[in-house]
Amino acid sequence: MLRIVNVYKFFAFFLLLLLPVTGSGQAVRCPEKKIASEQLPSLNVPRAGHSAFIADGELVVVGGHTSGFVPTPTAERYSGGVWRLMQTVYKHDFGFSVPLRSGKVMIGGGCEQNLGIGQTFSVELYDSRTHHFEGFGCLDRKRCFASAVEMDSGKVYITGNWYTEDGIECFSNSNIFGPAKGVSANRARPFIFRTSATDALIVSGTSSRDEAFDTLVIDRLHGEAFTSPLFTAWRIPHLIEEHPYDVGFIGNDAAGDYAYLFPVERKQDGQWAIARVRGGRFELLPTTVAVPMQRGGHRISYFTPVITDRQVDKGYLIGLDDEGRLYVVCVEYGQARDGGAAPLTLYYTSPHTDVGQGSALLTEDGDLIVAGGITDTNFAPHGGVVLLRVGSGRPTAAWYGSWRWAAAVGAALVMLCAIVLVLNARRRKRKAVTTGAEADLSPQPVSAAMPAEQEEYVRQLSRLMETERLYLDSKLRIGDVAKLLGIDSRTLSNSVMAVRGQTLSRFVNGYRIDYAKRILREQPATKIGSLYFEAGFNNEVSFFRTFKALTGMTPGEYAAQGGSEQAELREDEGDKEPTEF
Repeated sequence: MLRIVNVYKFFAFFLLLLLPVTGSGQAVRCPEKKIASEQLPSLNVPRAGHSAFIADGELVVVGGHTSGFVPTPTAERYSGGVWRLMQTVYKHDFGFSVPLRSGKVMIGGGCEQNLGIGQTFSVELYDSRTHHFEGFGCLDRKRCFASAVEMDSGKVYITGNWYTEDGIECFSNSNIFGPAKGVSANRARPFIFRTSATDALIVSGTSSRDEAFDTLVIDRLHGEAFTSPLFTAWRIPHLIEEHPYDVGFIGNDAAGDYAYLFPVERKQDGQWAIARVRGGRFELLPTTVAVPMQRGGHRISYFTPVITDRQVDKGYLIGLDDEGRLYVVCVEYGQARDGGAAPLTLYYTSPHTDVGQGSALLTEDGDLIVAGGITDTNFAPHGGVVLLRVGSGRPTAAWYGSWRWAAAVGAALVMLCAIVLVLNARRRKRKAVTTGAEADLSPQPVSAAMPAEQEEYVRQLSRLMETERLYLDSKLRIGDVAKLLGIDSRTLSNSVMAVRGQTLSRFVNGYRIDYAKRILREQPATKIGSLYFEAGFNNEVSFFRTFKALTGMTPGEYAAQGGSEQAELREDEGDKEPTEF
C-alpha cells in the first residue's frame, strides 16, 4: 500500500512541475489583455430592448424598438454571413424569450406603444426549422421587462413587469396561461435561479417602478419568501436587456446541482463584484482582484449578466466605455470551487464606431457576440454587431495542443498504466490464496433497510413531496426520487410498501390527485381536459383512471359535487391505477 501511495505522490508532483505557475495572494491590479474583435455585418434594423438567442446554430434577434423609440415587428437571423429579416406576428419591445424542449422558442410580452409605454398580452412561437413565427397565446396579465423559465415538467413560469402589478404565472402546454402565485415584491427583469427540477428562486434589484429595493426579498416558486445577508451591503444592478434563464449557470442539472453566477453592485460606492447562488445561499465569489471599474481614465459601464462557458469553467461580464471600447472581465470560477479565489482578467478591444449596450451571447465556438443596443438614448439604438474573440481558452485551442500539455498527458497515461498493472497483480495474488467458500462471487441482494430506517425514508420522501412538489413532474421516475434520498430504487419501493402498505406509484399518484382535487375546488373554471398535465400525469386516460380509483368518481363528477367525495377507494381498486414511473 505504501508503494502505491508513493506512486501517486510522484505522479502528482510530476504534473505540478508541468503546470503553469500561478501567483498567490491579493494582486494590486487586474491583469489586462487586448483581444481581437470583429465588426460583423450590421443588423437590417437598428434595435434595442430585443431578445436574442441561438437556435439551430443561428444567432436570432427578435423585436425591440428602433430609431425614434418605435417598437418593430421584425426579427433577424444571422445565416451565411448576412442578416436575414423576418416578420413577427406581434411587437415585443422589452419582451421575454425562452427556448423550449420542443425545439421552439417562446417570445412574449413587451411594451404596447412607442416610447416604452404600456404592456402587452401577446405570445408567439419561433420555429427555427421553418423560420416561422406563430401567434398562439395570451398571457394571464400584460407584461414587459419579464423573465421566464421552463422547468423539467415542461411548465413555463413567467414573472416580472414594468410600472404595473407583478405576479407569477404558468403555461402548462395547453395553450393556457394562468396565475400560479403572488409575489412579495413587484420586480422588473428578475433573475430566475433554479434550485431543483421543480423549484426556482426569483430575485431582482429593481422594482417594477424603476426603483432600487432597500430590502431585497427572494421569492420561491414553491415555498416562503426569504432574505439574504448578502444584500445588506450589495444589490443587483438593473440590466435593461433580457437575460436568459440559464445565463450564469455553473452547476450540473443532471446531478441535481443548481448553481449560478450573477453581478452585484455595492450600495456604498457602486463597485461591481460577482456573486454565487447555490440552493438558497447567496454569497460573493472569492476573486483574486476586484472587478475593474475603469481603465486609462475611462469609466467602464457593465451591462450584461455573467455569461458562463461551462466547457472551460469561465464566466464573462461585458462593459463599454465612452469611446466605444468593449471590455470583458473573465472570471475563472472553477478555481474557486475548493475555497480558492477565482482569477480575473480584463480583456479590452479597440474602439468601435457602432456598438451599444446590447444583447450578448456565447457562441458555439466559445466567443462572445454583442448585437444592437443603446448608449445614451433609447431614441437612437445601434445596429452594430461585434464578435469578441475570447474562445482561445477552449480545450480545442492551442493551449491543449502545446508540447507541454502533450507531455503531461503522455506522462499521465504512463503513470496510470503502471498503477493499474500494480493493482491487478496484487488482486490476482489475493484471489489465488482465497478458498472456494470465501470466493463466492454470486450477485448479492440489495441489503434490506431496518423498520426505523424505512420510516425515516418515507418521512423524507413525504417532506420532498410537500416542499418540492416533485409529483408535478410528469417525467418523474423511481430512480430520480431514490437518488435524491441517497438510496437505491428497491429500498425506496420496499420502504413505502412496508410503512404505507402501498406501491410507490400509488403513493405519488395520491399527491397528484390531491393536487387536482384542490384545483377543482379552488378554481372551478379549470378545464378538466388540461388538468392532467398540470397535476403531473402523462396522459388524460391515466389521470381519469387514477382519479376514479382514488376517489370513487370521475373528475367531472367530483367537480359537479362541488369537491365533496361520495365514495371511498377499495383496497383492490388501488392496484388497478396506471403506473406513472
